[in-house]
Amino acid sequence: MTVEIYDDLIESDLQQEVYDYIQTRSWYSRWIGATDQLLNDDYMDKEYHIKYNIKGINEYIPSRDGKFGHRHSIVSTSGFTDSKDRFSMYRHPFGISDEQIRGRSPLIYKLWTDINSKLFDSKATLDGIGERIGGLLFQRKFVFKDNLDFYRKYTLPLNTQGFTCYLNGRCYNPFSGDKLKGRTGQIHKDTGPHDSDHEYYTVLYVANLTWLPTWGGELVYYGEEDTTEKHWKDGYNVGWPKHMIGNRPNRIVKYSHDETHMSLNPRADAPEMSQRVAFRVKI
Repeated sequence: MTVEIYDDLIESDLQQEVYDYIQTRSWYSRWIGATDQLLNDDYMDKEYHIKYNIKGINEYIPSRDGKFGHRHSIVSTSGFTDSKDRFSMYRHPFGISDEQIRGRSPLIYKLWTDINSKLFDSKATLDGIGERIGGLLFQRKFVFKDNLDFYRKYTLPLNTQGFTCYLNGRCYNPFSGDKLKGRTGQIHKDTGPHDSDHEYYTVLYVANLTWLPTWGGELVYYGEEDTTEKHWKDGYNVGWPKHMIGNRPNRIVKYSHDETHMSLNPRADAPEMSQRVAFRVKI
C-alpha cells in the first residue's frame, strides 16, 4: 500500500482552466434523512427559497450562487436541522470511463491524460473501482435548481452509477450530536468488487487556486495495526494516523484503493470548499 504526493506537475494555465470550469458545474449534496413529509413545498418556499435565496437544497453552482466555505452553516440556520440531519459532501460526476469523460468533459480528460502520462506512463485507464454518488436524483424535484436533477440536466441514463471521475467539494460543517455516529465523511477505503489481476488506485487533484494551511481540509491516512478499533461496517482494523496531507493547490495525491483514509472538513474561515478532482484508476 502506498501514498504518494506530487506538487506542481500541472501547468498553471491548465490549473486555472480546471478551476474556472468546475465553478460552472452543478455540485450535488445528499440531504441524509430527508423525507417527503419534511420536504413540503410551502416549507421549502418560505423558509429556504425566499429567506435564504438559494434555490435547490441539493444543488450548488459556485459561479451562480457565490462561493461558500460554510454552505452547511446557512442551511443549519434555516430550520431544517431540528432532527440533526446531515448532508453528504458536494460532488459533481464527470463520468464512468475514459470514453465518456473524453466526450462529456474534455478539459477534465485533458487533466487526466496529463496526470496519466506523468504518474503512470499513460498505462492507466479510468476503469477503476466506481463510486456511487448520492443526491443526484430525488422524487421531490424542487430540491434541484430549475426542477432538474443531475440526470436530466446532464442527459445521462438514470441508472448511470459507479463513477470513476468526479469532483469532491467539502465545506465547513457546524453540526454536532451526529445521529449517524460519524458515518458522514467517514473513515473508509475506496475498495470494492474488483479484478485482482490489476492494480487499482485513487488519484486526487487539488483544484483550489488559493488555500492557506490554517483553513484545514486535510487528508488523513490510517494504519492497520490493532488499536482495538474496528471499522463500523467492514470490520477491518483502524490504526493510528500515519499521513496527514494538506490541501495544497495544484497538488496530486495518489494512493492504493485499500488505504484507509478520510477527508477533514475545512475550518470556518475558509472562503470556499476544499475542491479535489478524483480519478479511480486501473492499471
